[in-house]
Amino acid sequence: MERPSFLDQKPPKGYVAGIGRGATGFSNRGDKTQRKVPARLQDRSNKLSKDKQKSQFTNANEKEEEEASQVFAMIDSRRNGNSKNKVTNTFQNHLNKSYQFQDLKRNLSSVSVDQWLSIPEANDFTRRNKRNRLEEQLNRKSYAVPDSLITQNVNITKLTEEREKLLEQTLDTNKKNMKIDKETEDINGAQSYLNQLEAVNMDINKTQTDDIRKMRLVFQSYRKTDPKNPESWIASTRLEEKCRRLDVAKKLIAEGCQHCPHDEDIWLENIRLNQSDNHKCKVIITNAIKFNYNSVKLWLKAVDLENEEINKYRIVRKALEEIPKTEQLWDLAIEYEPNTTEKATIMQKALEFIPQSSQLWTKLVRIQNYDDAKKSLNRARKAIPNDINVWLLAMELEEKVNKDISVSKLTSILKKGFEQLNANNITISFENGLEISEEFENNTNGKYFKSMRTLAKMILRETNNNTGTNISQDQLKVIFKSKDSLTKMNLLRELTLSNHDRFSLWKSLKDICENLNRIDDLYDAFETVLFHNSESNISKSPEANSKLILVYAKEVWKNEGNIERAIAIIDKGLYMSPDNVDILIAKLKLLCQSESFHEVEILFKEQILDHLNEPDTFKMKTGIERLCYKYISFLRYKNENQKAIELLSTKFIVWFPGCFKLYLQLSQVYYDTKDFNNAKQILMNGTELFQDKQNSHNALLWVEIAKIEEIAMENPVRARATLDVALLNNAGNIPGEILIQLAKINLEERTGNKEQAQLFVSDGLKKHPRNELFWVKKISLVDTKRSSQKKTMFQDALRNTKNNYLVILEIGKAFYRDFQYASALKWVERATKASANYGDSWIWKYRCEMKLKKDTKGTVHAVKSNEPIYGPEWISVSKNPKFQYFNSEHILQVLVQREISF
Repeated sequence: MERPSFLDQKPPKGYVAGIGRGATGFSNRGDKTQRKVPARLQDRSNKLSKDKQKSQFTNANEKEEEEASQVFAMIDSRRNGNSKNKVTNTFQNHLNKSYQFQDLKRNLSSVSVDQWLSIPEANDFTRRNKRNRLEEQLNRKSYAVPDSLITQNVNITKLTEEREKLLEQTLDTNKKNMKIDKETEDINGAQSYLNQLEAVNMDINKTQTDDIRKMRLVFQSYRKTDPKNPESWIASTRLEEKCRRLDVAKKLIAEGCQHCPHDEDIWLENIRLNQSDNHKCKVIITNAIKFNYNSVKLWLKAVDLENEEINKYRIVRKALEEIPKTEQLWDLAIEYEPNTTEKATIMQKALEFIPQSSQLWTKLVRIQNYDDAKKSLNRARKAIPNDINVWLLAMELEEKVNKDISVSKLTSILKKGFEQLNANNITISFENGLEISEEFENNTNGKYFKSMRTLAKMILRETNNNTGTNISQDQLKVIFKSKDSLTKMNLLRELTLSNHDRFSLWKSLKDICENLNRIDDLYDAFETVLFHNSESNISKSPEANSKLILVYAKEVWKNEGNIERAIAIIDKGLYMSPDNVDILIAKLKLLCQSESFHEVEILFKEQILDHLNEPDTFKMKTGIERLCYKYISFLRYKNENQKAIELLSTKFIVWFPGCFKLYLQLSQVYYDTKDFNNAKQILMNGTELFQDKQNSHNALLWVEIAKIEEIAMENPVRARATLDVALLNNAGNIPGEILIQLAKINLEERTGNKEQAQLFVSDGLKKHPRNELFWVKKISLVDTKRSSQKKTMFQDALRNTKNNYLVILEIGKAFYRDFQYASALKWVERATKASANYGDSWIWKYRCEMKLKKDTKGTVHAVKSNEPIYGPEWISVSKNPKFQYFNSEHILQVLVQREISF
């Protein structure tokens, strides 16, 4: 505070210090006892003359001297033993009026403490406000807090208020109308500090000494207020332990044990602090049990303190004498008993005290022989009739004794258990059933698989109106979110058995079977649905199950590489549905993959050649034109082109005039024999038949005519004219227009007219700005070397096509052409993830890995697994008559070899 400026100024004339507080001034001349009234305070109307004032002053002095002499005389008389009555009454009265000091002093004994404390101090009125502010600041409570509370945005003010409330409630023991039980209140109070000690890792080097001192005072107040409260002693002990005062902590907890001998936690805390001295801990636990012989925690701690197993067993037996209804102690007694017979005896004794323990019943049944176990199960059903675990134990026992027991028998056992629960109005939800099954799996280590399968079936049936088929989406989500286990696999298996047309369930079942290395269970599900389940037999629903047959055979072929077994599965399907073309084609593919071409010829003869003279019956079979197409491809593979031309011209096209693929195939056969005119004429005939504006069949035929003219006849001018005519014929057919426009771009690109090709690309994007094929061509024809322009074009392409996999692949190819193989690999990998069936993406991924000298085994395995079928490069090999029966891995190798000259 700054010094006031007036203190350094000279006082004005006539100023008397303290005049405002009743002072009358002081004289520094003459008699020191004389009091002088300032002239400015005198009554000017009654002024005396100087002589009169002087005479009055003289008389006053004489009067005072007379009174003083009388006082001294009185004092002498009292010292000489004279009576107080000798003093004249006039003097006594005057003395009583003037001097009452003796009376005041005598009355001090009657002044109370509050009155004495209320006596104002000197200068109290002059600095009262300032002193009150200082006292308020000093009395205001403040607490130092660690940084951990500040960083966690804890409300310090609220925390302080709660501390004050807690302290007031704890220390104020004189409140008469308290409705809350005092002991509970103190425990809660001290427990809050215990929680704070556990939550905050207090570092004495960082915490202020005042904070520690205040905490000690708070805990000390707890102990003094209620020394029978164990939490206050534990809190104080832990505070000292945090402050590294272990000796003080041990003394405090020992004292606490004396005050609270019937609390188990304080004894455990004492043992914890002395855990380095095992002998002392044993002494402590002995004293603790004397006061708390019913404490399970203390008995278990006593067992832990022993090193020898025989001593542990001895303590457990002592504990059971005091508290025989403790299941945990019986479990230890069973564990420490080496003799199996004695274990059974102990369990039976334990069940006399705890008959509701399903765990004890389970342990007893598992170590007994079959007959005794059956008796124990009957007793358990009576003791705990509402526990489903007893029925699970019964299934486990039956499967343990008879490995060949049927699932239907196990189902009847478990069904009785659910009926008993329903009779007692006890229901098990789907989530609870899932938990029960997982617990049963963990307890048995998955050994009793039939029992687990039965439980999964009953859970689905009991929680879905006894059907198991109308499972809700929420229940499906619960299954899919659960961890991979036998329980999850069995639930999915039961769902697929009742919903075998949902291929998403089959895929989920396949994934979990592969993860658990239980692929045989997947095959068993296929066998059950397809060949052993009368409700979903393939003969009753051939169309619905034909795909399942193909999936089953494909899984066997891929996972095991066993073509013979896959063909056997196909034969089972053909036996039940001999006219199913999909299954026939799958068998042909497998036979060709195994190079069993003789059997292929026999199959084609049985299915096609033997029926050529029965056109009416032959044409009625659904999808038979596909089988004819496959036969022509087989003839082309064998280089029997003339036979293929004869069958197509005289039989197949006549029988199936609406199949445009047959026209393309006949043209390709003529092309292979160098008969380009007939190849072109067949396509021209097809253009007159296929005028549908809803598809691109007509446009595809025109494009093939232009290719023959450009490449085979070496007349690109004629090819351009043909494509222009094709555009006129397909006006309004958007798919056809796009196909022809792309053919014109490819023609100009092959003939070296890059600028014209770019112009056609621009025209195509104006009409179809979101078509991915035009964007692909724009990226492939870009001639700029500036990365900024390329980046902008890539971003536009991705935005307009919504990240189409064709555009992603073409961006990767652009980086590859710029020798940026690492970047190219990243883009190509994105393309493979977006569409695994597009073969060209896998080809370029393999090429990038080769350039970067990376391992290509993963790519080869992925190609074999996904079996891609699309892509111009991929089709150039897979549809080639010479390579059409190559598997995916061989096709990839052929295409990669071509890249050497890239």
